[in-house]
Amino acid sequence: MRHLLYFLTLLFLISCSKDVDELKEISPGLEWSINIGYSEFNYIKTPQGMASTTDNGFFVIETDTLEKHNNLGGFELTTTVTANKVIKTDNGFLIYKNSPSRIISLSDNLSVDWEFSLNDNVNYLLATNDSYLLTHSSSKVGITKLSLAGEVVWQKNIDEEHSRLNAIQKTTNGFIAIGYKPSTDIGKDTWIVRLDDSGSIIWEKTYENNKTNDATGINIYQLDNGNFLALSSTTDIDYDASSIIVLDDKGEIINENQLENTYFKSLIQTNDGDFIAVGSGYFRYREIPTPVPYYSTPTSNLAIATKINQEGKRIWQIEKFIGDYDNMAHSAIETKDNGIIVMAGGSDYYGDNLLDIFKINPEN
Repeated sequence: MRHLLYFLTLLFLISCSKDVDELKEISPGLEWSINIGYSEFNYIKTPQGMASTTDNGFFVIETDTLEKHNNLGGFELTTTVTANKVIKTDNGFLIYKNSPSRIISLSDNLSVDWEFSLNDNVNYLLATNDSYLLTHSSSKVGITKLSLAGEVVWQKNIDEEHSRLNAIQKTTNGFIAIGYKPSTDIGKDTWIVRLDDSGSIIWEKTYENNKTNDATGINIYQLDNGNFLALSSTTDIDYDASSIIVLDDKGEIINENQLENTYFKSLIQTNDGDFIAVGSGYFRYREIPTPVPYYSTPTSNLAIATKINQEGKRIWQIEKFIGDYDNMAHSAIETKDNGIIVMAGGSDYYGDNLLDIFKINPEN
């Protein structure tokens, strides 16, 4: 019972960030929500821990094991497959397992089609209609393109130490990747690399945040007009923010929407061409709700999901209480009916870690 109250409150909030006046007056509904309690050491481990299934259900990674849920969030079964990351492909699923690092292609019935091993840690998996892309890192940054049969098409190493590419996406004539590299000071700058279809670098640029020296690129997509939308987040002792950056095809900034007191961890593109960003927002920078729930304090934070258009402006934002501390939305997927399933986590007063998965209704 002590966990139950944590899941009863859902806020639909007009945020105090810079684009507050441009938010539409709509409130997507919550279709369902499920929650799982973890012990101190059994917490969700990856922001890529969900994948949709052909029956409109989904897989979620629970302590490295794929767990199947139906379209209403109900538990169906725990599989024998263990993984650290999972994505949906046209033919089934692609999973990543570490120690040692392996990429495994699974059919819809979870039988193994092929395996690919590498020495690096995998940071991102991308499935296109004719290939798979991996970003990985060890002493150098690597990008590998695999055929649909799991054979290496090309493999590129970028001679950058202490750097990482957190995501890679397909463009009209190649790929674009985003992450971070060390800044001139002690810290990180957002780093974007554009590649042609053979993996050769077309251009690369770094982007500083003028308020902190710790900026990390989260994800980037090409827009309908050929420009790019990038998400960069930064966290510091006294400053958290996320930047939605629109770039031209040469990597020059067209506009930037900086959302202070918000930390986005993941960005996906939806079927309508817009985007869903998920992460956390912080009470300590906001007006405290009245009455204050007994389990929240001014230092608590919230799991958030935000819809963003191709101009980089927010359409709506949802904030959800999960526990007392460290609330964070880790990842999101879109369902066949255009709903959004969000995986979030937090901690309660007793030190238990919590996992909350909820579905947002599609807009009317």
